[in-house]
Amino acid sequence: MSQKIRCANPNCRRLFVPDLRVKNHRYCSRKECRRLRKRRWQSEKMKTDPDYRKNQLESHQCWIEQNRDYYRRYRTKNPPVRNTQPSPAKTPRPKAPGSISCKDGPDISSILPDSGYFPTSCKKGLDGLPAFSRFRVLDKGEHSP
Repeated sequence: MSQKIRCANPNCRRLFVPDLRVKNHRYCSRKECRRLRKRRWQSEKMKTDPDYRKNQLESHQCWIEQNRDYYRRYRTKNPPVRNTQPSPAKTPRPKAPGSISCKDGPDISSILPDSGYFPTSCKKGLDGLPAFSRFRVLDKGEHSP
């Protein structure tokens, strides 16, 4: 009797008896494991074999030409699923350590008093002070927050 080995699929890891006629038999016969093996083989082949990649591209383009309205038909039969659940309230993202906010820097209202510009994004400049990278044009009568 042959020695059992574990399947190479990290989600399976099932013990199986490898077929001695198959060199480097590492995946069991479950459908999920066969699909994973094929996907990994194709991915590796696309990376390393330019002829295979070219043939796949030509085959795909040929299929697209023969089935031009496939996606239109698919969308009419299968309308996109909309999320009916209300989205949770957005919570502010925590500030990253070492990052700065526009409020950490100097007050630029004296620099741009009535110009209609308000900083919305800033980064740390070379001198360690905030360097404002984006400004939003304020509407007439709108004041900076």
